[in-house]
Amino acid sequence: MTPFLTFESWKARSRLGPEKCNDLYARAPVQVDTCLSDVSYWINARLRKRYDELQYPQDPTVLGWTRDIVDFDMFILQGGDPSSEQDATFKERAETARAEVKEAADAKDGLFDLPLRKDITATGVTKGYPRACSDASPYTWTDRQVGR
Repeated sequence: MTPFLTFESWKARSRLGPEKCNDLYARAPVQVDTCLSDVSYWINARLRKRYDELQYPQDPTVLGWTRDIVDFDMFILQGGDPSSEQDATFKERAETARAEVKEAADAKDGLFDLPLRKDITATGVTKGYPRACSDASPYTWTDRQVGR
């Protein structure tokens, strides 16, 4: 499986800053690449039973979850202290992202608008037809309904 974010796309989205990202990649390129692929695989394992796994890697919500989880892992790799008050935001964002992934995977009401799998569209968020129209004649709506 291809990671949702490459190093360059993660660096562009990361809240750590490009300098720290480059420094981490120079020191531990294998760990950075492994973290990007592991987090992508974990998210995919959670979401693939309901959502279209070919489309959600481009979804900004999924990319944000991936960024937040990878940012925290890379923060720990660089020697950050998540128990300090200033640095706790990375941990909070990662925990929130993991909780939202679990919520998206288990949600019955479809709280996140991710692309659904084609074979199970009845269980997620779908976009229906408009419930009203503004036709000139009061009878053209029946012709349109027959056409569906």
